[in-house]
Amino acid sequence: MADQAYPDVSSSNALIPPASDGVAGGTINAPELNVKTLRPKRRAISNVEHIFQIISTLEEARRDQNEKNGRIMAKYNAERPYEQAELKEEGQDWRSNFSTKPLSTAIDKVSPRLTKAVQTARYLTSSSLPENHPGGKEKSEMFRRKVTEVIRGWDGWVDFLNEVSMENALFGFTSVGHLDEYSWRPTHFRQDEFFVPDGTKQNVNGCQLWVGKQYLMIHELASYIENRDAAETAGWDIENTVGALNAAAPRSVTGGGHSSPYTDFRVYEDAIRESSVSLSLLSGSKTIEVYHIYVPEYDGKVSHYVVDGRAKKILFEKLDQFDSAKGLKYVLSLFSFQQANGKLMGSKGIGRELYELAGAVDRARNEVVDRLQLSGKIMIQGDAKQLNRFALAVQGMAVLIPANYTISEQKNANPNVEAFLKLDQQLVAFMDQIAGGVTPKEFGNERTTASEVNLFAARQEEKRDAILERFLMQVGKLVDTCQKRIVSKDTDDEDAEGARAYLLNYMSEEELELIANQPALRTVDDWTDAKAQQIVLFAAEKRQDPLFDQEKLQKAATSARVNAEFAEDVMLPIPDPTVVAEQTRQQNLENILLSMGDPVEVSPRDNHGLHIEAVKVPIVNIGQKLSEGNPGIMKAFEQLLIHWEAHISAAVAAGADKAAFAEDLRQLRMAASELGNLQAIIAQQAQQAQQAAPQGQQAQQAQQAAPQGQQEAPQGQQEAPQGQQAPPTAPAPAPAV
Repeated sequence: MADQAYPDVSSSNALIPPASDGVAGGTINAPELNVKTLRPKRRAISNVEHIFQIISTLEEARRDQNEKNGRIMAKYNAERPYEQAELKEEGQDWRSNFSTKPLSTAIDKVSPRLTKAVQTARYLTSSSLPENHPGGKEKSEMFRRKVTEVIRGWDGWVDFLNEVSMENALFGFTSVGHLDEYSWRPTHFRQDEFFVPDGTKQNVNGCQLWVGKQYLMIHELASYIENRDAAETAGWDIENTVGALNAAAPRSVTGGGHSSPYTDFRVYEDAIRESSVSLSLLSGSKTIEVYHIYVPEYDGKVSHYVVDGRAKKILFEKLDQFDSAKGLKYVLSLFSFQQANGKLMGSKGIGRELYELAGAVDRARNEVVDRLQLSGKIMIQGDAKQLNRFALAVQGMAVLIPANYTISEQKNANPNVEAFLKLDQQLVAFMDQIAGGVTPKEFGNERTTASEVNLFAARQEEKRDAILERFLMQVGKLVDTCQKRIVSKDTDDEDAEGARAYLLNYMSEEELELIANQPALRTVDDWTDAKAQQIVLFAAEKRQDPLFDQEKLQKAATSARVNAEFAEDVMLPIPDPTVVAEQTRQQNLENILLSMGDPVEVSPRDNHGLHIEAVKVPIVNIGQKLSEGNPGIMKAFEQLLIHWEAHISAAVAAGADKAAFAEDLRQLRMAASELGNLQAIIAQQAQQAQQAAPQGQQAQQAQQAAPQGQQEAPQGQQEAPQGQQAPPTAPAPAPAV
């Protein structure tokens, strides 16, 4: 059935033949847009022949570059500065001819530093939810930690990172690809293993076509078709794939690379380093040579093809495998060591920059050795024919020289190696300056000022920072793709599935998708200690400053130095001095009203812990006066207890642990019980006074009716009624807690 986006193009595995005017050579097809509908008639790739025309064109275009890379790799592998055969022809085979490995020394300073910068970062992603998102800070921290654990938990991560940093630093650029729809684990393709058209920019969006070459072992290719039905549905041609597996053979290496296909230049140098050139055809692993082709279509969707490089057959085809929203950035990541002209192949690595200088350093050092050796030798004169038969004999402390030979009284000239040693230092300094190395500078002046040292250090640091920043930003783009694939619901990776399930326990599907699509790295500070140091220094500067929440400030500093979990585990609650002062003052004002017997409501914004501690002070003071039976004191005590209990209830409702208030609740119950007992006693006394009131009235009437002399009662009887005045009304009982 015809593809709807390409009405004239078949979507089956058998690609359509080229147009009548022929395939577009080593590049993709023009879309042949319809003028009215603006819809394309042709896909970027026509058929398998078209694919191999593209591959052949791109390989040939990279032949010179790959040959240079082979020479650079030979120099890195300690290639001698001279051809020994040429020295022998010129009668100079006595000269020293060894490598001091200046190129590998320079490279091995830079590449590990790039790797270390990534490995020492706390998290490999700084993606975050919006600041005003509920729980955004905690969820972002959790996402960063989990993604980092998955990536670093991959046993191939360190090797992968080392390969990318080495290739990038040594040769200037490289690429990384994700070879299926679901796996987050990237595959590195060095310069002789991937091909892009001339003029390709350093950003994936500027790449029109990408070809990657792989040598898959038998079990690696077989894993794709283990499930026949699923493999066919995915786009694998089972018959062609089985044929490729059955035809697996060791990868061949032809001598020297001078008459071999372009790819053998570096492969041959690798074989020399491994000392396996002579056995490569006999004992090498059996592999299948495959090419991956990713090409964006006219509408931005990306099609994927896998072809057998030996049989020239299609093994896999997936038209529009990725939609335009994902594009090539969901598949590829490009690394470039220099900005240069903005083109990928315009970036030169340290190997290209230092190749000639490394040769000069080796020759200078060999010259020093030769001069020193010659300076210690004696000079003998004689007939040329006799010199050819000359044989020196040494016995004990004596040197025996035949007759007719003359020993020159003038020994060999001064070796004068100081000039060559200075030359060596200067050349090494040039190499460090170009590469951004870290070789310590030797200042030659008798008095070296601090300004001179600081200026040199600053310049070197700027160079190193520029290299690191560029590499980290490019790794960040790679992690963008990795984190999207890790949390994708379509992932088939066990570690990724576990991470996704874990994160969904704390955030929704929408939140997970939102944070995964955020940039993994916005600035280099997110991955380096610079930001953490800023937070720590700021926290130290603002310590005890009443305008800042001290608890949050110290927690942020601890999180920056270690992590948020560590801060949560080890830090005790630190009351902010400003909050303590304000909340305590507020409760003291409330205590005045409560002491007058007036109720005061509790606010949800109150710091309940501070209010509880402040309200206990008047409770203790008034409790000591309760025995006086003053109704005002009892009313105030009751309101204070009610307020105390209200703060405990509000704190528990806000999420506090009720067990933390166990002692407060015990004291509250005791105080309420004492208040209740006292109120009961006062109520009983009031009842007794009311019962005694009628008897007092009868005695008063009898006294009024009696004679004048009998009206006077003893003083004690007159005072008794006064002592039996009715007590005040008791307050309401204390609240039940």
